[in-house]
Amino acid sequence: MCRCYEIGNFGVELMKKNDYIEMLIQENTEDNKKNLYNDVIDCVDIALSQEPETFEVDSSAGLKDLFELIESTARKVKNNCVGPFEAAELFAVKFGAKYVRHSRKSLPKSNILNLADFL
Repeated sequence: MCRCYEIGNFGVELMKKNDYIEMLIQENTEDNKKNLYNDVIDCVDIALSQEPETFEVDSSAGLKDLFELIESTARKVKNNCVGPFEAAELFAVKFGAKYVRHSRKSLPKSNILNLADFL
């Protein structure tokens, strides 16, 4: 389930994306943060959703680390909050995954309709 690599002086443990998500679910044992961490797990799932089943993730980041990433980013933005899709984008960058929200994908010109077309 887990492959180890030496990169420089650091060992990196890689896990398949579904195994990593399962590890996070098993790690979620803190009663007072269970619902919060469930949301973090869902954001990880969204972040990795556009990758194949064989995609591997550095398993060193746990729930606490992932939540701290959200918190630190939220402190830097105007509203002091990060939505679930923004969190998914953060996690995708962290894992080296490709995640693009459907609302941010550009449509080919031929598929774009103008209001004037209906008048």
